[in-house]
Amino acid sequence: MAQTPPTGLGVDATGGPVIDPTANVIALVEAGMKRQDDLRNMEAAHVREVMALRAEHEAEMRAAEKQRVDAVRAVDVAASDRAAEALRSTVEATAKVTAEQIASILAVQYEQRGQRVGAVDTTAERRSSVTVVLLAVGLVFSALLSIAAIVAQLNG
Repeated sequence: MAQTPPTGLGVDATGGPVIDPTANVIALVEAGMKRQDDLRNMEAAHVREVMALRAEHEAEMRAAEKQRVDAVRAVDVAASDRAAEALRSTVEATAKVTAEQIASILAVQYEQRGQRVGAVDTTAERRSSVTVVLLAVGLVFSALLSIAAIVAQLNG
């Protein structure tokens, strides 16, 4: 004959009532879920804090880089101004020397022509004019070469 399962409250080996573990398991699961939610919230807050710190640091780095670049530009502008002034002075000095040399050459040429007022030696006169023109061109070319050398030195 088959036995029918007993009905009613269960008892353990000592004869005491059996406690249903379902409520205990549910409480433990809920506590674990709450702890995981708390950890996720803390992690999200930490990530936001790190992002804010990074953004602040990047802003500080951009400001420092801007100051560095501005300082470099100020030095470059000052050097450029000094170089331009030096070039301007050199060009003025070269122009003055060239003008004096051309004036001297022209004075000599006019003096030579004045001495030959009565003479008609067109060949010698042409040679003298050509010499003066070539000398003036040479002086101008020399001045331009000096300026080019100065500019190359400033850029080099």
